Amino acid sequence: MHRRGEGEAMNGRRPQAPYVLATVVLAIALATIAGASRVAAQQAEGLEPEALAQIEALANEKAARTPAERKLDSQVLYASRMAQGEAIAAGIQTLDVELPDVNAQGAVLDIRVEVSQPVLDQFVALDAEILEVNEEYNHVRVRIDLSQVEALAAIPQVSFVQPKQQAITSGADLPAAAMLDPESARATRDRKLVERAETLASIQRALQVEGALPNVGSQNSQGDPKHQANTARAIFGADGTGVRIGVLSDGVTNLAASQGLGDLGPVTVLPGQAGSGDEGTAMLEIIHDLAPGAELYFATGFASIASFADNIRALRDVGCDIIVDDIGYFVETPFQDG
Repeated sequence: MHRRGEGEAMNGRRPQAPYVLATVVLAIALATIAGASRVAAQQAEGLEPEALAQIEALANEKAARTPAERKLDSQVLYASRMAQGEAIAAGIQTLDVELPDVNAQGAVLDIRVEVSQPVLDQFVALDAEILEVNEEYNHVRVRIDLSQVEALAAIPQVSFVQPKQQAITSGADLPAAAMLDPESARATRDRKLVERAETLASIQRALQVEGALPNVGSQNSQGDPKHQANTARAIFGADGTGVRIGVLSDGVTNLAASQGLGDLGPVTVLPGQAGSGDEGTAMLEIIHDLAPGAELYFATGFASIASFADNIRALRDVGCDIIVDDIGYFVETPFQDG
């Protein structure tokens, strides 16, 4: 505890707080730098000379990049160089690079750019296939040959070029490799759909024997009693009536099956935004259990970062009072280019 007189200088006056604070911050910074240097030295002692040389070569390569190359995500730049048979850096011919969508026609890339028709014409002149354009968010998605990406980045209006960004839901349990490998991801999704269909069939058979449970469909969310929403409905008579709730997730593939089981009532799916998968269906079921009187809306958040943002606005425009999502993009861009 601080008492009167503690911390006073020899001349009887307290030191000035800003100077004390600055001294403490400087001391912490110096200690941090010294500690980091010690850790780096300790780590370097355990590395082979070849590995240290590769690290130095990559650092030198990054420092020597041209203005256009600095606009390229390193994965894209390295993939481009390898596709053209060029060294990535001095003494390094290849590295493991992960691009999520590449075929014989090229790689799918997301570009942050000042969108205009002349700029799009320049993309086409580089044989780029334009897949998506969103002028409001300075976003263009293209498929382009990897040999053309440096020319793409050299266009003045282009700010950043990165691999195609893909979303996952909060409930996803895919391994990291499957998130990057479209074939593995599709196989996992297909397996999940089969498992869900088997579960639905089992529930339907049970319902034929036992009959439906009143008010909650085939089963009720454990979150309903956990949050005491059931008690709140009984005491206050509030069940969400008059409230519109929008949901963003992967998709609502088995929406009709859920409605058939009584787990969901009417849901307005925005045109063309049903998506694929059933994390969205599950979210809607939970919300319906807690607020059975609410009007429910859905739109997918999986097409791209820009379309995700568009669908937030679209749900707002149809009058949603509450919008929830479980979407995550590994590279989101509130504070950086890309």
